[in-house]
Amino acid sequence: MFKIFKPYLVILSLTALFLCVFSTIFNLRFPLSFITLGIKTGIVTSFIFSLTFFCAASLVIISKNIALIKGYYPKKLIYSFFFGFYLLLTSVVIGTCLYIDQPAKSISETATQAHQWHTVSKMEVLASMDSGNDSVRSYADTSSKINRDFYDLYRHYANKDGVYFVNSFYASKTYIEQMTDGYKEMPSHPFTILTASPNYLKTINFTLSNQVLKATQNGIRVIYLPDNISGAEKRKTISYIKESMQEGIRSSDISTKFTRSRKFKFITYYPQKSIFLWNNTPQEPTLSNSPIIYVASPENFSFVEIGNLFASGLGGSFKFKNSAVRKQVLSPDNLSKYHLADNKLNFATVQQYIDGVQKSLWQTLAIFGLVIILLIILLILLVGVLAFTYKKLNYETLLIKQFLGFSFRQLYTLPLIMISTINGGALLIILISHSKIGVLIEILNLILQLLIFYLALKTHFAQKMIERN
Repeated sequence: MFKIFKPYLVILSLTALFLCVFSTIFNLRFPLSFITLGIKTGIVTSFIFSLTFFCAASLVIISKNIALIKGYYPKKLIYSFFFGFYLLLTSVVIGTCLYIDQPAKSISETATQAHQWHTVSKMEVLASMDSGNDSVRSYADTSSKINRDFYDLYRHYANKDGVYFVNSFYASKTYIEQMTDGYKEMPSHPFTILTASPNYLKTINFTLSNQVLKATQNGIRVIYLPDNISGAEKRKTISYIKESMQEGIRSSDISTKFTRSRKFKFITYYPQKSIFLWNNTPQEPTLSNSPIIYVASPENFSFVEIGNLFASGLGGSFKFKNSAVRKQVLSPDNLSKYHLADNKLNFATVQQYIDGVQKSLWQTLAIFGLVIILLIILLILLVGVLAFTYKKLNYETLLIKQFLGFSFRQLYTLPLIMISTINGGALLIILISHSKIGVLIEILNLILQLLIFYLALKTHFAQKMIERN
């Protein structure tokens, strides 16, 4: 039996070795865990191939010896095995193809984002942090120690040049439609609320009067509305802002002047230039000459802004002009003073953060790429074995039909229908799911399978295999 399956075992072993070496070399620039992944890929591949070999050999083992001697094989059982295993592998290919589109799309989006955000690429954002002595649950507790520690730190350095509180919220048309019933009044058109500290607004030449600065220090939320929002739209916008900014405030939250007074001041401004927005989704606008601007200070914070101080990523609000300012503020002494040394705050420039996201996405893409390669190789090998098996089981019938002039398609109608139908169904599912990469992969997969099936039956090697068996 080993002699019969030896050619297939050699191919399977070489394939497993290739995938192991390829994935390891590809990931040499990545952490050690990804090099380990390469070795694991080879092990998993070998296991799958061994399982396939075992199942194939089992078909022969469970068959009656007398039947095998007479040349009678359990055709239905063999065909059912091929169909089931082939359908299983194709299903996994479909699932992988549908998933792989997302990281591929995200890579393109982050590349666009890196270009759009080049003006703030040297600013630093919180990339990650540990819970330290604080429990993970304390993050959501608006009165917790971690909230208090970050608030105290920021409040102390809020007026220092290069220490910024800035983020933005984009209300899309979809958001407005979904939230219409959630608020008393809702603006009719999409808008962006830029939340920014006075020292950040100063860097973009948005001038604030002393009266406005004094108001923010007294806990009043000063909101600038562009002059293009007027009439009924202005009334609805003010109503929405007041309601949404007071939503969820509780007596147990960290107390600020705003949470005690709940006062607002709305000022109309006349836009003169485009302002960079911190919308961190590529589909959202990057620039606007008429955003709504909330002038944020520690005194007019609520639990939302306090919680945003330790939000990681581009959407986090605690930002620094550069690494020099960050090192001054987050010195070992200050971190200990504000009980944040155990949280291991990791800040990175905007560019580094985007690069890190892209690297992670490429790694994900590489993993699923290897999976797809493995699955396609398995399917191709399965099709090759199917070709040999089908010819062996129907050798005499095929010989007569070939003598009578039957075409290749007529000779191998059953396996060709199986291959075409299953892959056609897979292609249809992928098309319905709008997976562009998946369509290309599945078309290539089908072409390779049909080509291998044809060559497996037409080559001299195929004939020798049949004769040997």
